[in-house]
Amino acid sequence: MIETGIKIGFRTMMEVTKQRKNGYTIWRHHCKCGREIYDEFLKRLEEEKNSISGVTDNE
Repeated sequence: MIETGIKIGFRTMMEVTKQRKNGYTIWRHHCKCGREIYDEFLKRLEEEKNSISGVTDNE
């Protein structure tokens, strides 16, 4: 589980919003560049992990 305040790459996770997109929670986080970003960060982490391990959605 990702906690608020943790830094992942260039982003600092600020809060979990009540919004959902395609079943994923939308996070509010700050980028090192100073921008505030809202997206489904965990979905991208899962996709990156799967691409590294060779797992696809078709399996």
